[in-house]
Amino acid sequence: MNYYNALVIFYVIIGILVFMLLVCLIIHIMLINVNKHNLETSHVIFIIFRIFYELLQIIYLPIIELFFILFKCTTNSNGLIVHEVFNGVYCFTGTNLVHIFVSILAIIVFVSGNFLLIKYGYENRTKTHLWLAK
Repeated sequence: MNYYNALVIFYVIIGILVFMLLVCLIIHIMLINVNKHNLETSHVIFIIFRIFYELLQIIYLPIIELFFILFKCTTNSNGLIVHEVFNGVYCFTGTNLVHIFVSILAIIVFVSGNFLLIKYGYENRTKTHLWLAK
């Protein structure tokens, strides 16, 4: 695999994640507008979030590694910063800066989104007055 194939995969993954987010938001808005006080609305949204949560548990580390692959740089004998994995690619120059900026934004959004999904799916069972508490 060369550098440009890795960039294509990088942007395809970002596109899929943005698509998942947009689908989730559209379904959420549609269900709220149709049934404002329906309990099934919150149940369907919870199922969608749960599917995304389970999917992201499986693919979290490969996606983070894909986002960090652009930062694997080292200094060569001439003093230039080159990419460790892809030969002939200079780091932090030209269009590579744009890809690194997009990667930083993707890492921030991806980690924040996963944090929100984890907080949404987390159930606190430390309350002693509840009979189901552990």
